[in-house]
Amino acid sequence: MTNRMPGRLFAVALAAVILGACGDGGSPVAPTGGGSSPAGQPGAGFDVSPSAALASVTEMTFTASTGGLASYEWDFGDGTQGSGQTVRKNYDKAGSYLVALRVTNAQGASASSSSSFVVKSLDALWDDEAQQYGVKLAQTGRSLGGRTVFRVRNLTGATTGNVDSQMRITYSTDYGPGLSDSFEGRLDPGLDRITGKLTLHIFGTPFGFNMNFVRK
Repeated sequence: MTNRMPGRLFAVALAAVILGACGDGGSPVAPTGGGSSPAGQPGAGFDVSPSAALASVTEMTFTASTGGLASYEWDFGDGTQGSGQTVRKNYDKAGSYLVALRVTNAQGASASSSSSFVVKSLDALWDDEAQQYGVKLAQTGRSLGGRTVFRVRNLTGATTGNVDSQMRITYSTDYGPGLSDSFEGRLDPGLDRITGKLTLHIFGTPFGFNMNFVRK
């Protein structure tokens, strides 16, 4: 009797190779990676600098985290809008503002994000506990020189002062013949502390005091 097992094994092996090449059911396997994938969702996050703003003084910079997109639409929460990856904004009044960003990529996909920011003013009672000397400040507007003016009321009277974009605060008070004072200081980054020097002028003689005013 003739042994035909080698021939049968060869036929089975050949059939397996053919089926493997054709896939299930004999249909060819489609190549992977063909065609275009759907447009991805763009990133809509953003950063702001500085983190604390003083009304009518601080210029805030808003920067979208993702570059190279087709459009950037900003809503600053005070009725004004802007466009571009980086925008700058100065708020006229103190308050809490919800800033929203909507971005769109070249494929037309869009995304949005929002965040709240607090804008402060000088309006407060500022107290220096060490010297028992307090002042009440009220922000009133901008001067012709571009500085923001505020009204000062202290223990003995009232006067006006100003603050510039570097958060430098100055004011002086004339109490009468031979008696006046002047203050030069700076707001801290959190806008809740004023550090500076108060100089009392008595008939031409200056007396200086280091002051640390804290917002109450």
